[in-house]
Amino acid sequence: MRKLIHHFIFLTFLMFSTAACANNVSEGLNSLSDAENGKNEVPGAENTEPKPGDLEICSTLDFAGVSWPSHYQFEDQRAFALALNITGSFEGHSGWTNLSNNFDGQGFSMGILNQNLGQGSIQPLLLHIRDHSPHVFEQAMTQEMMTSFLGMLTEWEASAPTATLAPLSRVDEDVEKGIVDELVLRNVLGETVDKRYYPLVVRLEPHNQKSVNWAKANLYTSSSGKDFKPEWKDALKAIAGSPEYVTLQIEAAQYLHERSHDYRQRLGWNEIRAYLFLFDIATQNGTLQEKHFDQFDAWLAKNPNATEEQQMLKMLEIRVKDSNAKWRDDVRKRKTAIIKGTGFVHGEDRNLPLEYCYDPLESYPGNTPTP
Repeated sequence: MRKLIHHFIFLTFLMFSTAACANNVSEGLNSLSDAENGKNEVPGAENTEPKPGDLEICSTLDFAGVSWPSHYQFEDQRAFALALNITGSFEGHSGWTNLSNNFDGQGFSMGILNQNLGQGSIQPLLLHIRDHSPHVFEQAMTQEMMTSFLGMLTEWEASAPTATLAPLSRVDEDVEKGIVDELVLRNVLGETVDKRYYPLVVRLEPHNQKSVNWAKANLYTSSSGKDFKPEWKDALKAIAGSPEYVTLQIEAAQYLHERSHDYRQRLGWNEIRAYLFLFDIATQNGTLQEKHFDQFDAWLAKNPNATEEQQMLKMLEIRVKDSNAKWRDDVRKRKTAIIKGTGFVHGEDRNLPLEYCYDPLESYPGNTPTP
């Protein structure tokens, strides 16, 4: 039992590392990533042709040395990798090593899905590295830097919130209001966890601000939190790009993958672009609520012959109305690009099938088995 509880606590910490992706902060962050230099590289510029035995996509992300979930079959790894590439390219152009400054008051944001200090979403990943792969820190930092960095993490750990359980209906309501961040723990502990209940952690706790204050005092050349000190920028990017941390980034995004499957099964969609579309909703917008499904079902009853593309465009129309008004245009553009395959997003013309070497109409049922 003690081992089971320890497993639950670790997975709880790990899963809420995607906190910045399921709320309105994420809707803004994706348009302002790579904020340390204000420049974007052309996505897909370094793509290479798929190689036999690899994931059979043109990936801008390096998956070498990454440990995939053992229950994921090849087609699940491929689809998940494709979603991380596409949605990740909207979140920032440095992939695993995205690094943004304190422009949003979050201390710093790092990784393909922009976990950060201010929402307590990155500390669990960094603590896992400290406890299981300390050489990653040792190779990236001086002893003085590491002492300061670990001190911040230890202080956060000592006052970290504990998870509570709430019904799924409450999760959808609170996430939409931005009251809580969501943790999805599906089938990991077998029948010991009721699948209708999801752990929750309250956002923006005061102890997160202590981590932000540490970042402002140590990482930047001035109190504005704009320009990273070169040694800290190099160290953080080295950590983010290590195979150990990339593996954690993938694990922390698993609930987005699984949520996308849940939505697709309910909607009856089969094309891989439908999975990619729903993955982007799960990342940028958090949830599809019952009211969204109700509106969609009412429309579909009047349009029973609608194609899968028409259905996706209708769901986008429904969901975008509940997005933060400031980012509705961005939500619409990036998801239309996924559905259509091409579009103008973040100031760039995108051709996603060409960039990532996939057929958006190919079938992907998405029946990922659970462990």
